[in-house]
Amino acid sequence: MEWADAVIFGSPTRYGNPYGTSHVDAQGDNPVDDTTRTAARIQAERVVRIAIALK
Repeated sequence: MEWADAVIFGSPTRYGNPYGTSHVDAQGDNPVDDTTRTAARIQAERVVRIAIALK
């Protein structure tokens, strides 16, 4: 089995967490909001776009 990865840096102004989109739910008291959902969607689209380019 082979493992390969790539670190693709993004803009820190677009949710610059180096680990990807994150959310703290505070034991269920803080539901996921539209900002977090948008950040996750943008990240997923970017991952797919870069994966296709690296293929």
